[in-house]
Amino acid sequence: MTFTMIDHTVALQRIEQAERETPHCWCGAPTVPLERNAAIWLACTSLRRPSGLVRRLLTLDFGHTQRPIVDLSELEAAAWARPGSPRR
Repeated sequence: MTFTMIDHTVALQRIEQAERETPHCWCGAPTVPLERNAAIWLACTSLRRPSGLVRRLLTLDFGHTQRPIVDLSELEAAAWARPGSPRR
């Protein structure tokens, strides 16, 4: 995932746009933004349900919506780059 340094407004716009563009996964389940691995991802809600290998194979859980929206390290970098931040 490669993004440029962003602020909170841009991050919020990206999240809202992703939700508008992909409100549902191909399976019909809604998508939601969630934090994972220091990023905000748009993910199918069916992936949050506990499932075993057999269920995943039977329902083909491997192709559901999962895409990065915002790299949270960019928000941290933008916060430190602002005038008046503690590190400046």
